[in-house]
Amino acid sequence: NDQGADRLIDAINAQPVDGPPVVAFGHSQGGQVIYTAVRRWIADPANAPDPSTVSWVSIGNPENAFGGVKKQDGLAPDTPYQGIEVIKEYDGWADAPSGPFNLLSWLNGQVGRSTTHVWGYFDVDLNSPDNTYYRPTDVNGNPGNITYVFVPNDTLPLIEMTGILAPLLNPILDPILRPIVDAGYSRPAWPVVPGPVVPAPVQLPAATASVN
Repeated sequence: NDQGADRLIDAINAQPVDGPPVVAFGHSQGGQVIYTAVRRWIADPANAPDPSTVSWVSIGNPENAFGGVKKQDGLAPDTPYQGIEVIKEYDGWADAPSGPFNLLSWLNGQVGRSTTHVWGYFDVDLNSPDNTYYRPTDVNGNPGNITYVFVPNDTLPLIEMTGILAPLLNPILDPILRPIVDAGYSRPAWPVVPGPVVPAPVQLPAATASVN
């Protein structure tokens, strides 16, 4: 995470001052890299980029405060950098059960680490009416700068792992298994907010540089 944050910060610092706004994007540990960079900027604002010029989007982040397995390390709502945290239901890294006492929920989350976490974000629509959006408030009760987008999952990972049989088994098993799996979760009681409107992509110059 520290090495990734070094490279991310270097890449952002290399952008022209009058260039387009920067959006950092990270999946899984890439989200943790972004969090590490943001923490450094908060700790050293004199050497940090202007929050109006940098934002971020993270998917499947284990440190997200909604349900990540390392949510205790998540960013506070009053971080000055605006971000969107996308969480697919039953992603065992980003939407982990609350405890180990519900065996079925725990097993479903473990399978979700290899299925939903890896393949579940390709078709996510941030503006889908099926999503639920949360924006935790800061210590003063003001809306924070992090919007959590909770994306429902039509198929439990336990059923999805059956492969080509999943479409046939899902209508039968889902009504039986889902209530048991959901009983293993204790989700934050954050207020629901209107969903984000995703702007059109920024058109970059033909000649661009990438940092790997």
